[in-house]
Amino acid sequence: MERASTRLVILDEVHNIRSNRQAGMEAATTMKMFTDEIDATFVIAGIDLDRAELFQGEMGLQLDGRRRSHDMLGYARPKPNDESDPWLLFLDSWEHDLPLLKQKPGGLREEGSYIWDRTSGAVGSVRALLAGAARAAISSGTENIDRDVLDGIKIDAHAEAERVTRARSTASAKGSVARGKRAM
Repeated sequence: MERASTRLVILDEVHNIRSNRQAGMEAATTMKMFTDEIDATFVIAGIDLDRAELFQGEMGLQLDGRRRSHDMLGYARPKPNDESDPWLLFLDSWEHDLPLLKQKPGGLREEGSYIWDRTSGAVGSVRALLAGAARAAISSGTENIDRDVLDGIKIDAHAEAERVTRARSTASAKGSVARGKRAM
């Protein structure tokens, strides 16, 4: 890596390293050695790294002492009438890259709020939803992603649970407002 003048190393899925197993200990030892010996910036990515096993115990504390944490958040709820909304631009890029022959231009943008509701703006959940929808659209011969196709795709349990929680919260809030109006 030094001979190749490597200056950036990205390690993803680090939350899957189990330092209480031999392979995980070897990975942790190698990471520590690399961070000590290689003059490069290391980007360590994963889910909930503050509680990751890799950063526990004697070796983990040494690694943990070398890192700065930057929380990455999903996209914010879209602003449908804002042409420069980052979420809608993100969906535009997906639509451009989908291998669908009959995809309606702007179709994903039209479903932007719905897609956000399904995924909470999490990129991994969006990938699962849109990749699944693209496969379904190709298999069915429609070659277009619309609400019916999206409705038929199941995605990760976390995203689905978030959606149900938000729906209950919204329904509860609407019910409270309605009860308040009747009481006046």
